[in-house]
Amino acid sequence: RLALAVAAAVLVTAALGAVIWRLATSRTAERARYRQLTFRRGTILTARFTKDGESIVYGAAWGGEPFRVFSESADRRESATVALPPADVLSISASGELALALDRRFFRGAISDGTLARAPLAGGAPRQLLERVEEADWAPDGSLAIIRRVEGETQLEWPEGRALVRTPSWISHLRFSPDGSRIAFLDHPVYTDDRGAVAVVRVGEAPRRLTPVYGSAQGLAWAPDGREICFTASEEGANTALHAVTLAGSVRTIARGAGSLRLLDISRTGRMLVTLEDFVNSVFVRGPAGHEDRDRDLSWFDFSSVYDVSADGSQLLLTGEGEGTGGRASVYVRGTDGSQAVRLGDGLGTMLSADGKWAVAMVFGSPAQLWLIPTGAGKPRLIPRSQIEEYIWARLLPDGKRVVISGYEKGRGGRLFVQDVEGSAATPITPEGTSWLMSPSPDGRLVPALGPGGVKLFPIDGGQPRPLPGVAPGDEILLWSLDSRSVLVQRRVTMPIRIDRVDVATGKAALWREIAPADRTGMIEVVAVRISQDESTYAYTVRRLLSELYLVDGVK
Repeated sequence: RLALAVAAAVLVTAALGAVIWRLATSRTAERARYRQLTFRRGTILTARFTKDGESIVYGAAWGGEPFRVFSESADRRESATVALPPADVLSISASGELALALDRRFFRGAISDGTLARAPLAGGAPRQLLERVEEADWAPDGSLAIIRRVEGETQLEWPEGRALVRTPSWISHLRFSPDGSRIAFLDHPVYTDDRGAVAVVRVGEAPRRLTPVYGSAQGLAWAPDGREICFTASEEGANTALHAVTLAGSVRTIARGAGSLRLLDISRTGRMLVTLEDFVNSVFVRGPAGHEDRDRDLSWFDFSSVYDVSADGSQLLLTGEGEGTGGRASVYVRGTDGSQAVRLGDGLGTMLSADGKWAVAMVFGSPAQLWLIPTGAGKPRLIPRSQIEEYIWARLLPDGKRVVISGYEKGRGGRLFVQDVEGSAATPITPEGTSWLMSPSPDGRLVPALGPGGVKLFPIDGGQPRPLPGVAPGDEILLWSLDSRSVLVQRRVTMPIRIDRVDVATGKAALWREIAPADRTGMIEVVAVRISQDESTYAYTVRRLLSELYLVDGVK
């Protein structure tokens, strides 16, 4: 493990050198100066300048420990721990008050939440305000805007309770303009996926996008004069560029780098805080017969995720992204015996058919498309587009003739639909606002979904939904028993990951398995746990984010 850590450090240092060289030789950054502020192994999501620009406050999770708040002089390399309970920084007000996320944890992709609280910069007992808040930013007048998930949709609220933006997808990186008249944010079309565009909203007006959708978008801050919004994004792959966009939608590229940068903040004098990131997905598998004693790493390329396991545990459905695939999402199948992965085609693989002969793939675009791709010989089949404008997720029913789609029609909220794979109008299954799709029952009659009132079972062919006892919002239904009497449920935000067997009728739960990755440093999430129908094999994705914080002067 030590050798791997040293090798990783060498690679990160080399990548940093390339980033700095590219930025330093950019015509727009001829006088740029870069100073590393942190030197430990872990994750940094947020850092902010104080009002005078002389100090920096940031949150970090070092060595697999919970997030803690640190402060540092902008001109010295000495960090001090702020006397607060485990928390991450969300924002700092003009008066020096902190907005915090207490006990911040990841729960969907790169999305995390915690209990919103406020505390003085000097430390002390935080005052708790609201649970399950993802992000927050202070307005110049001292009020708070927040992002949180409500009844299956993401809301940007200012003040609390007044939704300026509501979407079934994902919103991140909200920041007030210097004059407080607008809020900029990153608008991600697909929930948990970081493809995104820069958008703005103001009270009384509809939100509007200022940029096209980038292949990856993370990091945003206003320029000091409020005329531009700076952001870090990539057209494809993991190498990000620093861009700026005006309110009229004019985009310019400030600098490009050979690595992954995230913009965190800009001071009143134009100094920047950025992180250099190493963002990696790894796939681990246990089982089938002969491999039950340990978790094996069956990753493919630098950023791979598992989305399904065949019924007998012999095959994995993987999606590869990142630099290894040229930044283009690609669908693979790989044997759990460790054999070579086979590329099936473009897209994000959502599941395997019950017989293992087909993979469902969602291919991003304008608009996105759904495909059935053969895992062996045969030709891909496009699932005809119906009235659904944007796809969020899709699952093939056991008969292979129909697909359940999470998405939304133009001008309407997200919901679930059922549609023939050969083409027809999509029939709504759930009301608007109920769009989080989970595994349908083996008989093809019921589909669990999260919406107002919690998780319910919705009849696919029509009828009234019924509650699903023993399953709470944030839990994920992973697998049904063949007789449809019980489900395996991954509990929300626990470590080790707890999976229970829950009786569908009574809600009675019993532990099935606990999963605990050996190395938790930089681990932001165990995501996409998948289990074979015979329960002989499980696979999961570990997502790691390793960050180094830098102060940048001279970038224009």
